[in-house]
Amino acid sequence: MSPDASLFVSGVSTSIIGTAAFALLLPLLRNRQLLDIPNHRSSHATPTVRGGGLGIMVALVCGLAIGATIPHLAGEALRIVIWFGVAVAAFAALGWAEDVRGLSVRNRLGGQALISVSAMLGATMLSDLPVVLAAFAAAGGVFYVNAANFMDGVNGISAWHGTVIGAYFAALGYMSDSLGLTLAGVVTAAAFLSFLPWNAPRARMFMGDVGSYALGAAAWALCVLTVAVGTPFLVAVAPLVVYAGDVVFTLIRRAGRRATLFDAHREHTYQKVQQITGSHGASTGVVTSATVACAVVGLMGIQLPDVAPWAIAAATVILASYLVSPVLLTIRLRNRATGDRR
Repeated sequence: MSPDASLFVSGVSTSIIGTAAFALLLPLLRNRQLLDIPNHRSSHATPTVRGGGLGIMVALVCGLAIGATIPHLAGEALRIVIWFGVAVAAFAALGWAEDVRGLSVRNRLGGQALISVSAMLGATMLSDLPVVLAAFAAAGGVFYVNAANFMDGVNGISAWHGTVIGAYFAALGYMSDSLGLTLAGVVTAAAFLSFLPWNAPRARMFMGDVGSYALGAAAWALCVLTVAVGTPFLVAVAPLVVYAGDVVFTLIRRAGRRATLFDAHREHTYQKVQQITGSHGASTGVVTSATVACAVVGLMGIQLPDVAPWAIAAATVILASYLVSPVLLTIRLRNRATGDRR
């Protein structure tokens, strides 16, 4: 079987395994009473099972194991796949502990830092990443895992983000002839896509911290691997810009008011879009569209190196447009209401 056919089989198998895993998990999580109870900061109104991220991890790990049988997947490519799977699984395990037992902010951050640093020590053995870059990447791991957790607040948003992220890095891996990176991207996209019917448009299950940690870790690890195979940094981070920008912008605003940064709230841009429109789908659509737009800019940046300055400017415009989208939506709805009264 050719590598391309094997990648296709791995992706399809991941989706099938994920679908079966969610069907089995739903009654088990219900019996365990692992529920998200709505409060005044929630975007949902009814108690909903959480922990569906376990199914995502089962699908992802099995998909990687199936892909590891690809005849051409050996040496460095196989080490990449193993490193990716271990790093994501470690973060997911920490997220599961948070779902089941609850962890203090100190323990959460300490665990994230330990996993991220350990993963980067392993990454330096796989490639020639400079120590300074590895340290920066380790901090980035802690940041993006938390970013993915903060952004997991409306139906479908994380499932779509994982799908887009996986597809983007699979494309970059294919273009750079990195079979390991391509496989990791394909399996990531398939695992998160298989969760989508369980979470949107109506949420029968939330992925929980185990899922959001896995999402943040997968996005971060794929970004690290992409840089390690020689892809420009700005191209590698392109699809992460919207999530990162929303979180940083919100943290700056909250810090300016001296609010407690890690308290739950509904001040992210995507949450404001949901509040204004009254629609989870609208919020998810705005975030995903902006992420896809940044991904397209990233692909342009690698295909046309001379366009890099324009790509940076385009990504900045996309992010700025996303961050002001609540204001634009408010104006649009107000004008529509005024027009209807006339």
